[in-house]
Amino acid sequence: MDIFGYLLSLEASFTTTYVNRYDRTTLTLVKQTALPIPYTTLAILTYYNNMIFISGPNATVFIFDQVNFILLATITCGSNLNQPRNLIFIESQNLMILVSYKNDKIVFFRINSPTNYTCLNSTTLAGGPQALLKISDTFFYATAYDGITIYSYQFDGQTWGQSLFVNVSQTTGLSSIGVAQLRVDNLQRLWVTLPHYGLAIYDQLGNFLGKWKVGSMPFDIFIFDDYRVIIAETGNTNLSFYDPQVQM
Repeated sequence: MDIFGYLLSLEASFTTTYVNRYDRTTLTLVKQTALPIPYTTLAILTYYNNMIFISGPNATVFIFDQVNFILLATITCGSNLNQPRNLIFIESQNLMILVSYKNDKIVFFRINSPTNYTCLNSTTLAGGPQALLKISDTFFYATAYDGITIYSYQFDGQTWGQSLFVNVSQTTGLSSIGVAQLRVDNLQRLWVTLPHYGLAIYDQLGNFLGKWKVGSMPFDIFIFDDYRVIIAETGNTNLSFYDPQVQM
C-alpha cells in the first residue's frame, strides 16, 4: 500500500515496466506510470522510508520517489547481484538485506543515507533465493524458489545463523512447484505462494496447517487483518480479491 491507500503492483508489457495504483477493495486501476528502467517480468517492489525500491532484470535496484516515481538513485553490488528479487530493512542495525536469485546469494548492505548504500558481504542460499520476510531486527525468513524450501535466519549479535524452517514439497505432498512469496497474518501464520499450485499455510513453528489450490500461477499475496487476500497471478496476469467472510 502507498501513502494514498492504493495497492501498488508492477506490470510488464512488451518492452516497458509500469507501476500501477489500484483501489484496494475494487481493484480498479487508478493510475499507471511507465518507469525509466528496462522491461522486467520478475522484480522487487518494496516500500520503505517514503520511497519505492524496484529491481530491473539486471544487477541493479532502483529507488523512486513514492508520489511521482522520479528516479532518485540506483544500487549495485558487482558480481554479488544477479537478478535481485526481494529486499528487507533491518533498521536497528542499519542494514538492507537482498536476495540474488541467479547466483544463490543473500547480500547485505549498510545504509549510509536514504539513497546511498554500501555493499558489505553475502552468504549462500542454494536453490534460487526468491523472497524475504522480516519478523524482527534479528529474525527473518527466506524462500528458495527452486529448492522448494524456506529458511530462517537468526542474528546472535555477531553473525546470521541459517536454519531450514520447512521443506515445502515434503510437507505439502506437492512436487514440481516453486516457492515464491511469504506473508504473515496477525496470528503469525505464514502464507506461502506456490506458483504451480496455490497457497500453503504454516504456523510459526513450521507445522503445516493446510493448502489451498487457487488461481492461475499465484505469485504474490497481500493479506488484510480480516483475512481478505489479494493475489497476483502471473498465469493470467490478474489481481484477484478473495473474501473468506470470517466474522471478526
